Amino acid sequence: MLNAGHFVYPLDDPYIHMAMAKNFSQHGVWGITKYGFTSSSSSPLWVLLLSLVYLVTGPNEAALLILNLAIALLGLVLVDRLMARRGLGPWSRLWVLCGLVVLIPLPATVLTGQEHVLQSFVSFLFLWVGAEAVAGLGPKFNRLLVGLGFLLVAVRYEGAFLVAVVVLLLLLRRRTLLGLALAGAALVPIAAYGILSVSQGWYFLPNSVLMKAQAMRNAVHLIRAGRAHPGFWKGLANLAGFWGLRQVATTPHILAPAAAVLVLLVIRLARRGASLAVDTAAGLVFLVVVFLHMQFAGPGALHRYEAYLVGLGIAAGVLLLRGLTKDRANDRPLMITVATIAGLAASVMLWEGAWVMRQVPRWTNNIYQENYHMGLFLRRFYQGEAVAANDVGAINYLADIRCFDTWGLATMEVARLKARGRLSSEALEAMAESAGVRIAVVYEDWLKLTQTGAVPARWSKVGCWSILDNLACGCDSVAFFACRPEEQARLKDCLRQFSASLPRAVVQTGAYVSGQ
Repeated sequence: MLNAGHFVYPLDDPYIHMAMAKNFSQHGVWGITKYGFTSSSSSPLWVLLLSLVYLVTGPNEAALLILNLAIALLGLVLVDRLMARRGLGPWSRLWVLCGLVVLIPLPATVLTGQEHVLQSFVSFLFLWVGAEAVAGLGPKFNRLLVGLGFLLVAVRYEGAFLVAVVVLLLLLRRRTLLGLALAGAALVPIAAYGILSVSQGWYFLPNSVLMKAQAMRNAVHLIRAGRAHPGFWKGLANLAGFWGLRQVATTPHILAPAAAVLVLLVIRLARRGASLAVDTAAGLVFLVVVFLHMQFAGPGALHRYEAYLVGLGIAAGVLLLRGLTKDRANDRPLMITVATIAGLAASVMLWEGAWVMRQVPRWTNNIYQENYHMGLFLRRFYQGEAVAANDVGAINYLADIRCFDTWGLATMEVARLKARGRLSSEALEAMAESAGVRIAVVYEDWLKLTQTGAVPARWSKVGCWSILDNLACGCDSVAFFACRPEEQARLKDCLRQFSASLPRAVVQTGAYVSGQ
């Protein structure tokens, strides 16, 4: 049986939310450990929702799956009701709902255990209602739109892309009150969390946003390169937008709906003029949001970061198809054209969605073999002790450790040095020593990516676990280091005791295996 009967998520990231929700629900601490605040998630509402579930059920691994399934079912119902109220017939609604399920793809997104299912449905509803507001429909103060804007950003900070575009169009259309109200509602969760974070000595934005944003990496590259460096012009081109366009061009499941919506939008404007109707507004918003997301965020593993873009593409495509074919059922060339465009785009997204679904079991097995057993090992032998790590989700959910994060997601001192370009192996060793770290369970290659360039000199490598056919884990191998000379013997003994608990596919090497 795959994963020895354990239910395991295909990524380490959902375990970050689970660890934070566990600590918030049980100890009142917003952090990846119970020992202090950490700004480790850009999805505060998702952590809150899971915390509420844990208050009732206690921490458990099935909660995220059940929560995502419930949200998916509710989302499909709400989308269906919205379309029914807007005059779409039952067959049209059925096709749209099926598209959402298989093209996102919804089953795989549910299994990631993250907030992207909720984000996708809120984004779909927001785009539809927002396009109507931009077109001048609905009340002057649309409470539904304002509420969805607040929810969208609270679910995930990337929702700010979508809200910003709609706000700009509302202001250009002189719907000033609604635009300002929407902007204010979207800023509330960012400001509230930012004030809390700063009061705890962290950055205004979550570390996950600052450390993963492509725009930040480009900007840092640009500043460091200097005008005389040949990399300056490459960095400038990236910041000017070429990075985003390249990302779109190399991401088929985003390129397909973007290209389809662009062609349909051009046909729509050519046939019916340049009026900013609901369908044209939706198409325009979608295309701009695709560019912004790919420029400043980019795609994610198992297509999870782009799931909401696929939902937006479906919403924009439906509105454009409806606008083009309304009262033109007898226009055979037009019907053939739009059907071909929609079919080609759907085929590409379906192929990509099927690929993701096929990958999920293998990804869960990777996480089970490596991250999950790292957590079990630490829970058995190092409970309550200081441990250095650079993939911090599963280990902090499964074990109660004082986590020193060498990547900087959950340790502010590391994040500050990384931001300044001053993180070295010597600085990392000094901080770990100050934190009382006894062992490190890290990906050696990641230490180089954190600008240290090498493993700290005093850390002694005791063993290594390696997995085959890795897709999900940060590296194929995770290394175990004794950060103090007196810890070597104990770490070797602990690894030997645990070795029989590892899956047979995990290859064990190092001093604890050879008996040195």
